[in-house]
Amino acid sequence: MIKNIFTQSINREIETVIKADDKLNINTEIKEYVITNEIAEKVAKLFDAYNNAEKINGVWISGFFGSGKSHLLKMLSYVFQNIAVEDGLKAADIFASKVKDDEKLKENILIASQRPAESILFNIDNEANITSKADEKAVLSVFYKVFYNHLGLYGSYPHIAEFELWLYKQDKFEEYKNIYKEQTGLDWIEARRDYFDPEVIEGLENSLSILFKKDASKYEDILDNIESKQEQSPVDFCNKIQDYINSKPKDFRLNFFVDEIGQYIADNTKLMLNLQTIVESLATTTNGRAWVFVTSQSDMESLVGDLSKTQKNDFSKIIGRFRVLINLSSNNVDEVIEKRLLEKKEQYEVELASIYENEKALLKSLISFSDTGLKFKEYTSTTDFVNKYPFVFYQFTLFQNCRIELANHNAFQGKNAAVGERSMLSVFQQVLQEVENNDLNALVSFDLMYKGIENELRPEVTNSIRTAQANLTDEFALKVLKALFLVKYYKQFVPTKRNISVLMIDNIHINIKEHEAKVENALNTLENQSYIQRNGEVYQFLTNDEKDIETEIKNTDIDDPQINNLLKKLFFDEVIRESKLKYLENKQDYEFTQKIDGIIVSREKELEIEIISPNNPDLDNIDILKSQIIGTSTVRLVTDFNKKFMDDVRMFLQIEKYNQLNQSTNNRAEVKRILHEKVVANNERKALLLAEADAILANAKVLINGEIIEVPSRASGRDFAQSAFQSLVKTVYPNLRMLGSVVYTEDTFKKVVNNIPVDELFQTDDIAISEAESEVLTFINRRKRQSERTSLNDLKQNFAKKPYGWYQNALFTVVAKLYKKNKIELTNNERILDDKLVQNAFLKTDQHPVTYIEVETEFDSKQINQLKGIYQDLFLQNSTFSDAKDIAKDFQVKLNDLLQEVIALLNRKNEIPFVENLQDFKNDLVHLKNQNYAYYLTNGKDFEDAIIDAKEQHFDPIKAFVKGTSFTIYNDIKLMVTRHTANISYVDGDEFQILKDFLKEPKPYVGNGLQKAKEAKDTLAKKVIELIEKERKEAIEKFNQAIDNLKQNEFVVQLTQEQLNAILKPFNEKIAELNEERFIGNIRNASSEIRNLSTTALNKAVKLTTPEEPEPVVQPATKPTTSGEKTVNTGTVSEPKPVITTPKYINRNEIKVQFTKAELSTEQDVKAYVAELEKELLNQIKNNKRIAL
Repeated sequence: MIKNIFTQSINREIETVIKADDKLNINTEIKEYVITNEIAEKVAKLFDAYNNAEKINGVWISGFFGSGKSHLLKMLSYVFQNIAVEDGLKAADIFASKVKDDEKLKENILIASQRPAESILFNIDNEANITSKADEKAVLSVFYKVFYNHLGLYGSYPHIAEFELWLYKQDKFEEYKNIYKEQTGLDWIEARRDYFDPEVIEGLENSLSILFKKDASKYEDILDNIESKQEQSPVDFCNKIQDYINSKPKDFRLNFFVDEIGQYIADNTKLMLNLQTIVESLATTTNGRAWVFVTSQSDMESLVGDLSKTQKNDFSKIIGRFRVLINLSSNNVDEVIEKRLLEKKEQYEVELASIYENEKALLKSLISFSDTGLKFKEYTSTTDFVNKYPFVFYQFTLFQNCRIELANHNAFQGKNAAVGERSMLSVFQQVLQEVENNDLNALVSFDLMYKGIENELRPEVTNSIRTAQANLTDEFALKVLKALFLVKYYKQFVPTKRNISVLMIDNIHINIKEHEAKVENALNTLENQSYIQRNGEVYQFLTNDEKDIETEIKNTDIDDPQINNLLKKLFFDEVIRESKLKYLENKQDYEFTQKIDGIIVSREKELEIEIISPNNPDLDNIDILKSQIIGTSTVRLVTDFNKKFMDDVRMFLQIEKYNQLNQSTNNRAEVKRILHEKVVANNERKALLLAEADAILANAKVLINGEIIEVPSRASGRDFAQSAFQSLVKTVYPNLRMLGSVVYTEDTFKKVVNNIPVDELFQTDDIAISEAESEVLTFINRRKRQSERTSLNDLKQNFAKKPYGWYQNALFTVVAKLYKKNKIELTNNERILDDKLVQNAFLKTDQHPVTYIEVETEFDSKQINQLKGIYQDLFLQNSTFSDAKDIAKDFQVKLNDLLQEVIALLNRKNEIPFVENLQDFKNDLVHLKNQNYAYYLTNGKDFEDAIIDAKEQHFDPIKAFVKGTSFTIYNDIKLMVTRHTANISYVDGDEFQILKDFLKEPKPYVGNGLQKAKEAKDTLAKKVIELIEKERKEAIEKFNQAIDNLKQNEFVVQLTQEQLNAILKPFNEKIAELNEERFIGNIRNASSEIRNLSTTALNKAVKLTTPEEPEPVVQPATKPTTSGEKTVNTGTVSEPKPVITTPKYINRNEIKVQFTKAELSTEQDVKAYVAELEKELLNQIKNNKRIAL
């Protein structure tokens, strides 16, 4: 039996929960303490720091439930004080002996224990009854209290303790207690609790009177005085600690061991800072001889991490103070349990090892979880199996994590609701006791862990289990329910049927098939009765509220349209994901109708994809399903029956509907949480449904036209539907083969229209009519016989349907080929379209209804030959085409070319006025060019003579005139008339009039008018040049004569050469200008300037040769006199020296004669005018003026 294999009784009392203030089992605790590899590694740093570091005095030990932090704290308090235990051993020696393979750590432990020290170990929450956490000095008050208590003082009341400390320092405390007992008969330790009792106070006064030999009245108010004056502070506290340390041997240390400080100060910045101040002050005051060890569920970073930025800054020093950080991870909890509880007797170790070696493969197969979720570390060796037996490797880690998540979800009750009170060791011991009578093939099933924590759980959490215990007749189902409860909140473990089966294995030789069937039956029972819920493959325990809501959800009505809508979303919207699929042979998309179980769930199209879902009542009658689609354009994808899938579909819809109906702000927080989790789980269910729908569709049967079509299974439902769709298109559209293997695009029909070669399209015979082209022609002719015109729209609608299924680009390419073979023509508003317009008609959808296709008209040879003759006469060349339509279209192109030439000439109307003669010709060309090609073949007589005559009589001669040398002569004549008029007016003769008359001719390009005009132009040009030269010569001679006259003047002869050059410069400049001047009028005007230039030159010469007249000079007086308030200058004015008066030249034109008549008409008038002229001339002479003639 299992109970016999252990070295120690599994029913012995083991102190499994370590409490800091429990000192009754010190010997057992120290002896049974296990130093795991993790603890050894992390305390090594602590002992090294304790022995060597200065200014470090803070140790922060963190870890969650079961990590052993409180146990380690307690052991360290024993080791550093090195207390004695039974058998004369010391705590440090025992502790060091437990260290394996680390001699340095052993040495440091023993070195630390040799330093004299005392330990103050306490749980701060238990000791904080003297103050409130609202008090920012609450932590300090507790430190005072435990220090007082350590000295044997009454720490619960600080003023009593302070009174006792006063006596303690004087080494009189013990003497006082003795005197008090003698005086009152009471023990002071008991009496002080009633310190307010008058008898206690009287005894205190009398005892102090005797102790200090003073009057008792002196001590009447001693306690009140101490209480009123007492003020606790970090400085005062640290001074007391320092005084105490100084009273001890050298190197003595006082160490505080504070359990669960993290919970006490969490979220309270003031308490955090209070702790930091205490630790920092102790370090400074005692020079590192007072250490503080604390434990916390949270590590330092987590504790600070929840604070605001400001609080973090305030609290930053505490991190620096607690420099030794020990974070215990609970990873080695199995090691502790193995050593304290599961250590085996030697003979059973051998037997178990043999069992493992024989059953190793079986165990690996049995204890094998599915690939989803957390991966557990399996047995590492035979020894590992032996050490853990009868527990299985996964149970240590899994139970620990499940316990943590239950705590996080407020599952526990009582003082330690955050973590639960019972340790892992306690739970495992109780489970062991449950299986103690089993044989060595037995294993522990995970559900047994529930009993170990059952009494700690909140009643409302376990209502469902209690209900199940009262109502379930299947005991195994109840065990499964307990296992599911344990793993409920641990998300990394995925409770699938396979994984639950593993949890429930309780024997090495279990029949796994029977076991899994038993598990499945239990799960079905629990699900049907709403103790659990299933989401896909995952099962989940339901709390009482969850159970009620689950029942309500299952009772929520869902109708068939809702189911069909969800199936449509799953299969069509999510799996197939398209409203059209590609036919791979021509790379074209074809739209299709979506149907679910006979219900259309999309817009109707010619092709149909119908999914026969697992919800269809005829699913098992394939013959009915086949017969229903004979002669239709439907492919049926028949899925396999899948009850679980449909159950999940209904559950998804029920949860969705229930959640919508039950959203209310009045819901309890628990209900809101459950609904939220339901929605989250439902989203996960939706993803699972989608994956399942994909798999279901990928393995469906394919029915087309009443037959089962073999389509291989595909990796996805979308690929499978695509494959089935290929068969449907081939069946419904047999005439698709007429299009061949070419993939038609817009570019294809564009190239055909524009005569650009297309690979694989005209490889055989460009003239022959293909099968596809024949089908189109037949359709057009059939409608024509029925007096119906055929538009592009009509073609699209007919050939898109079965049996064709032709897509637009392919159809338009066929039409374009017929068009280029002149088998059809396209019209719009009775206008036959050319290549460009045909292409536009194809490309623009709005043109499809109004673009009609007509079968090509036949023309006789006479019509063709007539057009060829007009072509040759009009364009002086033969057409290169032989087909009537091609010749006509070529003719139209040539007409347009001719029209463009005419327009180009007309655009030069301002430059060449006579091109206006082409306007009528242009209008005729425009009219003719805008006719359809058939007009040229049928109406040649109507336009032949007029268009050819106009070309020969006007266009040809004008074109020849403009492009030849005649046009250069014409432009020279025009230039002479417009630019040389100024000179021509001085020339005698009729040449100029001849030129002007020529330019007015309406047809200068006809006759010999151009030749006569050229002769007149040449004669006129010669005359102008000769006259310009004559006028220029005479003018220059006049300027030279004026220069000679100046040089003889009496003043000019006195000038220096430089002065002479200056006054003659204007004359020389004018002569230079005359040499360049081309206009006769300007030359003549230049001669008129000689008089003014000469007068100006003479005056300059006079000025340069005659001195200026001096100004009169005023001589200053020798003495000024004053008359009244004004000063009078009495100086004299000297007479200027006599100088010669300077003459001035004027032009005779400047002489103004005072004469009243406007003309001289009589002899008397002449004499009178001459008299006045003489008078004015003499007057000017008298005024020293000289008159230049």
